[in-house]
Amino acid sequence: MSTSKKPRPVAPPPPPPAPPQAEPSLADYLPDVSPAVLRIAIIGPILLFITGWVIGMLGVHSSTDNWIAIATGRWILENGRVPVTDPFSYTFQGRPFFNQNWLSHVIFFWLYDRIAPAAIPIFTWLMNLAIYGLIATATWLRTRSWFAGLLVAGTVAACSRHYFDTRPQTVGYVCMAILCLMLHSYSTPNQPRVRWSALAVLPLFLLWGNAHGTFALGYGLLAVFIGCWLVTLIVSSTFDVQALRVPTRAATVGLLCLGSLLSVAVLIAVGPYGWENFTHPLVVAKSDVFRQIVEWQPPWVRAGSGLPVWPFWVALSLGVAAVLVALAVRAGLADPEAGARRGARSGPVVGRDWKTTLFDVALVVIGLVAVMRARRFAALFYIFAATPLTLWILMITRGIVPRVRPVLAVGASMLSLVAAGFLGVRAAQLAHEDLIEPYRGRAHYNLLERVTDYPNTNPVRVIEFLRQTSVPINVLTEWTVAGVMLARLPNVRVYIDGRSQQVYDEAHYLRFNQLFPLADMAPDHVLKDIESAGTDAVILRPTRGFLPTINLLGQAPGWLALLQLPDESMLVRETSALWAEIMRLEAQDRLQWPEHPSSYMTRALIAVNLSPPRDERAIELLKVGASVDSPWSSRIYQGMLRIWRRMGREREAADYFSAEARRLMDTEDRALLDRRMPVIQELGELVNQAMTASAATQPRE
Repeated sequence: MSTSKKPRPVAPPPPPPAPPQAEPSLADYLPDVSPAVLRIAIIGPILLFITGWVIGMLGVHSSTDNWIAIATGRWILENGRVPVTDPFSYTFQGRPFFNQNWLSHVIFFWLYDRIAPAAIPIFTWLMNLAIYGLIATATWLRTRSWFAGLLVAGTVAACSRHYFDTRPQTVGYVCMAILCLMLHSYSTPNQPRVRWSALAVLPLFLLWGNAHGTFALGYGLLAVFIGCWLVTLIVSSTFDVQALRVPTRAATVGLLCLGSLLSVAVLIAVGPYGWENFTHPLVVAKSDVFRQIVEWQPPWVRAGSGLPVWPFWVALSLGVAAVLVALAVRAGLADPEAGARRGARSGPVVGRDWKTTLFDVALVVIGLVAVMRARRFAALFYIFAATPLTLWILMITRGIVPRVRPVLAVGASMLSLVAAGFLGVRAAQLAHEDLIEPYRGRAHYNLLERVTDYPNTNPVRVIEFLRQTSVPINVLTEWTVAGVMLARLPNVRVYIDGRSQQVYDEAHYLRFNQLFPLADMAPDHVLKDIESAGTDAVILRPTRGFLPTINLLGQAPGWLALLQLPDESMLVRETSALWAEIMRLEAQDRLQWPEHPSSYMTRALIAVNLSPPRDERAIELLKVGASVDSPWSSRIYQGMLRIWRRMGREREAADYFSAEARRLMDTEDRALLDRRMPVIQELGELVNQAMTASAATQPRE
């Protein structure tokens, strides 16, 4: 019997080794974001856009340009033509006046006169909204993301306080934003367009070329766009680099050239200034003298009061920080399959084929160079750089893990909600501090006057006094105040105003600066320069810089200190038609004077110089002026004594001065009594003088 061995069972092969478990990344710990949450995340950027617009538009800026616009717009509408020679300066009367803002001036005055003064700031606020809306739209065109567009536009708005203010230059910035929107449209791949839309540059430049001098920058920007297109086209064709293919068609570039050339021809042929309208902007660009003005200083230069630069530094820091954060996110959360997914796409996707161009780089560089040359161009940097920077940030983060993007969007929305809340509260605080609280009890000041800080930066009481006059007046005043004079007083001509780059030459600007504070010019030369120019009145603030000139004229023969208010001084030439009219109106009791002791002194002076003299009237006026404690008391009492002595009533003077001394001593306020003591002692001396004079005139027995 044979036995066979059973075969041994074959052991199964060992299972293949399990793949190593990948360590969880940060993306694995992020929560999933539902589509509903993602849809409502745009609320944050919307609120940021609104609050940024509000805080940006409510800035208070005491620019003289607004008032010059009103004065010039009134002149144009009244005369039916654009002035090509200066009608506002008595020192440069008839000299060339290159007013490249004349259309904005007409708009400003029309709003001021036909609707209300408040219409000008409201119009400016709407222009601000248009600028931010154009930035948001341009960003949407390049990224197809309203979330990104509203987010960057709201950030720009919040950093634009004091930059898009109540001035004609804001009209120029609107035109610049429109041009940038057009050029971004032509830089967007697969963007449907109207065939002849590029010819829209023709009406744009016709409007812009008459509204503000920045139109020259617009032509320059268009030339840069065409140059970048041409360079990119040549390089991509020569080296067959598909990534450099430009989305702009040659026909579009041709229409842009045609429209811009036609606009140049029309502006030269029909415009009031011809070819010089294009060359005159170089006057400021090449002048080191005119660039001494604060807004033309670089942003890192300490230039005293003026256009603040901290909003620009905040905006620049936010832009740099956003790019760095995007790079860090890309490095830490890169998606290794992103390239394969992009390669598997069957066709182009509108808006997601994000593509940057050489023109984007040029925009950012030009904006930075411009603002580093002059702080006023921070507004241009915002318009130029906002869209390219946003596009670059999205392109950097395109390659991250897909589930991270919604989380980043929600995070950005939450940050924008926090920022919107802060900006909303801050906007309310600033509006209360700047536009409401300072005007309690002064509700008669309108919105335009509050937005331009009119009552705090201008000689308001002197202006209101002069509005009662009608004769032509040649006024020497600060150039920052002269624009207000021209707007409020149509009968005034000024020595110089804020149109330095449009009318005055460097020599005249420097000569004006030498009048104050008499440091570089001898007093007799200052007096001669003021008088030889035909000056009728000098209106200055009694500050350290202007006091030497005020004192010089106050002591000069032929000049009279008409009003010497705490923050306003007005001196008048005695041979001027202004002084003659003031005397005539005061004699007819038709003048309303500022409530101040110096007013009563001037009125008393007029009374005693009338024919016949009104000495009793002068005494009554001086008594009213003396009833208020002021540094003028001594001069008022001395003036009263002179009048009484001329009238032979010294005894009456002595009795009055004695009563005044008792009145001033009748107080329990020790500090007030100490301040009054010099006046009380002087009253005692005046009593002695009056008694001595009275005894000398009494007949001896």
